[in-house]
Amino acid sequence: MNEIINQPEFVKNDVDLQLLNTMACPSVAQFFCTILNVEQLKLAFEWAKQNNLNTHILGEGSNLLLANKIAGLVINIKITGLVINQSNQEHCIITIGAGENWHNSVIKLSEKNLNGLENLSFIPGSVGASPVQNIGAYGVEVGDLIQSVEYFDPQTNTVTQIKNTNCDFSYRDSIFKSGELQQVVILTVTFKLSNKFDPVNTYAGLPKEVSTSKNWIEYIGKIRWSKLPNPIDVPNAGSFFKNPIVTKHEFKQIKQQHNNIVSFDLGDNVKIPAAWLIDQLGFKGQINSDGIGCYKNQALVLVNTKKQSRDKILDKAIEIQKSVKQHFNIKLEIEPQLLG
Repeated sequence: MNEIINQPEFVKNDVDLQLLNTMACPSVAQFFCTILNVEQLKLAFEWAKQNNLNTHILGEGSNLLLANKIAGLVINIKITGLVINQSNQEHCIITIGAGENWHNSVIKLSEKNLNGLENLSFIPGSVGASPVQNIGAYGVEVGDLIQSVEYFDPQTNTVTQIKNTNCDFSYRDSIFKSGELQQVVILTVTFKLSNKFDPVNTYAGLPKEVSTSKNWIEYIGKIRWSKLPNPIDVPNAGSFFKNPIVTKHEFKQIKQQHNNIVSFDLGDNVKIPAAWLIDQLGFKGQINSDGIGCYKNQALVLVNTKKQSRDKILDKAIEIQKSVKQHFNIKLEIEPQLLG
């Protein structure tokens, strides 16, 4: 390996990342730094380029599977701040730093009577990760409330703002995840929120009337934790598989073989709950000798109770994928991204 030169003081060597990913994968970064502002970020990328090192972006590690050893520089984004830019009788425009905790930000906004994100409370992760995955829960997707995203492009060394309409938001996807901006670093996210509390209650099981956003968030929490394990207690990365979306023609063929299949009409396409598919095959609640398997209350969530490596987690995921493909002829796509 070539000699490393001009290493900044804020860059550390051989850093343990197990506590920085909710799946608790054992992982060590060759180099690691915490970024508090754009100037540090530019310096980190310049140093990595100077030393021919790969770079990897890490927020709170809630939707990632980390390799045992990550060569290069892991950049932990901790850019903070919550600023109200504009306000009128109906709406507010709020910009939040990418390094802010997502759930804590939802709570702060609710306390300021800035509404719209309540259904997405308790989702682990950072604000900067929210547009990448286009996080969603209980009938709300964050892409519906994002006005713009500010990002740093290490290729051009420039900071740019992109409007919502150009973010290519779709189901658990965006231009930052699978489009042309996969390599950029999100700095801030700007939301357009309502001054009126008017909860989205179309999702089955949600109450029709709740008086305050605080009570609504409490109810969302009760529903979420009744089905999902808290990663603080049980290592997991949330929903591990995307709900497959098939064409009407494909669904007709599937239904001929499986008449009781659960589905949701999306117009030209049909969404099939991945949890239902997995549950039908007996995986729910089954934990293997490595401590890896589908959570007892939600088949869609893979848990890693013995804090095993990414490779062992992927072995289990592939087993589930093959079984679903063989039985239903449906391909399940893994939701968490691989780092390293």
